[in-house]
Amino acid sequence: MLLVALPVCGFAQEIATSKEKAINELLEVTGAKQVGIQMGMAINQSLAASLKVQNPNIPPRALEILGEETQTMMTENVDALFASIVPVYAEFFTEKEIRDMLAFYETPTGKKTIATMPQILNKSMMIGQQWGQSLVPQLVTNLERRFKEEGIKVD
Repeated sequence: MLLVALPVCGFAQEIATSKEKAINELLEVTGAKQVGIQMGMAINQSLAASLKVQNPNIPPRALEILGEETQTMMTENVDALFASIVPVYAEFFTEKEIRDMLAFYETPTGKKTIATMPQILNKSMMIGQQWGQSLVPQLVTNLERRFKEEGIKVD
């Protein structure tokens, strides 16, 4: 386990303090922490749906507790998530590029981008899900045909 962690720790130490600060500022300005917390709420919804399937008579209070605990856990741990993301930004962007993005996000267009990105991502994900679901019938047909051609029996 230690051997796996060493390269990450070594890489994280190579990031200049000013670059790390700029990346953290970018994550803050773009509302990335809120997105992390929203991801937690998506996890909560998924867990709640699974619990309802496994236990249709689950008390509503149990689902409320699930939501409270998920929210608390995500809020308390979001900084650790972003500490892990900083090296990713550092890998793909120079400090100047990070600062350029920060400058962009201070413009009216940048501010609008930040404000609308959650809705754009949400709608895009819904469109992507619908698109994927629309492909399933044809995929099943293609798989059945290919399996039959190759003599593969699947129950």
